[in-house]
Amino acid sequence: MTHRLNHHIMKSRFLFCGMGLYLVGCSSSAQPTAAITQPLVQASVLAPVVTAAQERAVVTAPPFIDLATVDVTVENPPSPDEPVVVAAALDRATVRAGEFVTLVVRMVVHPAWHSYAVTGPTGVSLPTQLKLALPDGIAAAADWQNPEPTMIDSIEGEIAAYVGELRFGIPLQIDAGTTPGVMTIKCSIRFQACDHNSCLPPTTKTIEVPIDIVAAQ
Repeated sequence: MTHRLNHHIMKSRFLFCGMGLYLVGCSSSAQPTAAITQPLVQASVLAPVVTAAQERAVVTAPPFIDLATVDVTVENPPSPDEPVVVAAALDRATVRAGEFVTLVVRMVVHPAWHSYAVTGPTGVSLPTQLKLALPDGIAAAADWQNPEPTMIDSIEGEIAAYVGELRFGIPLQIDAGTTPGVMTIKCSIRFQACDHNSCLPPTTKTIEVPIDIVAAQ
């Protein structure tokens, strides 16, 4: 009886390895084999390790800004002679070094006209294009946020158009070491305006927006 019990114990032994409990089969005269079954007791779930880079990414993520809440005033409403007007503004005029600020471009299109979307089918017409000229110490923190186009029918088929009032936005980051003072952000917007019968030549308008940078806290 004792012999059978000892043989059974030697036949099936438990091997503790790290934080798991493993069952190892072996004979009384042999060492444990390399074949190990799945853990019978799972190790406790460890909290994910957050790297320093991930911590910085969380801290430096630009905040969400509702573009519709930013006050952007156009000098004159659109007209048949100037069917598309544009203007731009920052979500706030004074920014501390090291902070984010959002540039918002407002486009207003005359009711009888349309321009063409940044992306999507535009036929042979020119899609809207936006370009920045930024002073030293200021950089784009993400891509442009573009408005949703309106799909309209044309002789070229369905096209992605901009109609009515639209807003484009892009977050900018001020470097923490930027010297305080007033700087100028330049934004060029190139577009083509068309009505149902004809199109005007492509137009480029450049908007200058001042930004007052103060020292970081």
